[in-house]
Amino acid sequence: MVQDDAARDAARDAGVPWIRGGLVEHSGGGHTIMAARHTPWGRAHAQAMIAGDLRDHMWAFIMQGEDLPYATNTVDLSPSVRDARGYPVARVTYEPGRHELAASKHHGKILQRVLEEMGAVYVIHTSSPGVSYHGIGATPIPESRHVIGTARMGDNPDTAVCDRWGRVHEWDNVIVADSSVFVTATGYGPTLTLVALASRAAHHLVGSEPIGPVPGGAVAGEHSPSAASQASPD
Repeated sequence: MVQDDAARDAARDAGVPWIRGGLVEHSGGGHTIMAARHTPWGRAHAQAMIAGDLRDHMWAFIMQGEDLPYATNTVDLSPSVRDARGYPVARVTYEPGRHELAASKHHGKILQRVLEEMGAVYVIHTSSPGVSYHGIGATPIPESRHVIGTARMGDNPDTAVCDRWGRVHEWDNVIVADSSVFVTATGYGPTLTLVALASRAAHHLVGSEPIGPVPGGAVAGEHSPSAASQASPD
């Protein structure tokens, strides 16, 4: 979603600095499990599943937005719930903030207009309570989320937790090697980017060069034919 004057106006009206709609993603039919989610429950569920054609004619149109961090949204260990081995289970505490609500309200209407212009029969899910536009209502927790940016990297310790190599400014022996160091959201899933950043941080830590392709198609560290021919018989 390109930042335009309408998005800036929506952000100003909501009292937030900006909103970003993110990249719109497409996907195909969700097969049986996805169809079941959109089929009413009860006595008629099985028959509706048999008669329905969502598995063959459904596709998804998804907007990944960017939200700001909130101190009240946390991931911690439950003080009361334990797993089968007796360890505390992970607990997610989440509530949408003003930024997400404004972005969902503004950009969601754009996606809805696109669907209507296509003549599609559609149902909209949103992670923002009170911002459902059609059909099934909102869900309390986003169905897709990438938790990033809570320990952003940067050269200025006053505005960033980590330096450009992922090293915490205040502690030389602490490296953050996950998506916390992202300075902004990525258009696609962040997995490959965070793996690359972790590898980059590790190489910087030990002072080595990243392994990469070398001329001739061999991988750095492997013996090439020319190197093998020059090796001693031993």
